Amino acid sequence: MKNILLVPFFLALLFFDKDIQKAVYPKFSFWMFENDGDIKKEIKNVDAKKRKLIEFGQKLDAVKEKKSGDKTYYQVALPDKTKYWADASFVTEKYITINSTDVLCYTQPSKDYLNGNFKLQPGDFAYFVKEQDGFINVDFISYIPRGKDNKAVWIGNIWLNGGYTDDINTAKEAYWLNMAYSQIYSSKPNIENAKKFLKTAIEVNQSSPTEVAQIAQNVLSELK
Repeated sequence: MKNILLVPFFLALLFFDKDIQKAVYPKFSFWMFENDGDIKKEIKNVDAKKRKLIEFGQKLDAVKEKKSGDKTYYQVALPDKTKYWADASFVTEKYITINSTDVLCYTQPSKDYLNGNFKLQPGDFAYFVKEQDGFINVDFISYIPRGKDNKAVWIGNIWLNGGYTDDINTAKEAYWLNMAYSQIYSSKPNIENAKKFLKTAIEVNQSSPTEVAQIAQNVLSELK
């Protein structure tokens, strides 16, 4: 009888909305929904006034967290205070861009666990995952030319202990640079798409470009 009475309690916890307060950023462009029940619907079946397309680089304030099964959703607020629901896996707390040469990677948050297969270079881009003991854990988003003889390699999930920035303007350029890498080093390269992404990296900050814009310009020059 006691176990039966506990069932509604645990169900309530499963779908409970928890208040939170943190800034998050989209990993890519995606739709957010005014009503959480619309998240799993096809976009054509959701009223255009009840959804919002968010773009990479646009800051969001996460104010509520909801869990449903193995999925987590955030209610996020825009600057005008309107609120929408988003899949938590579509956002990150920080963008991470490598801003030093020959940055070392680790398989664990300890310098005893060096991954000596490659060294990262300025402009390489990743999503922040978590932090521990002075290290950050990140997910890289594309194949990048960091292998032997500039061979493209998949970095994936690794730990860093410095040599990076979470500056938003740097990230805006680095994201498009790495999107270009994904086209250049694909099993089916699309050089025209790569050129478009590189031009976006060069132009996205317009009057205040960072060093990554010059890296993108150099890569673009090599493709011509």
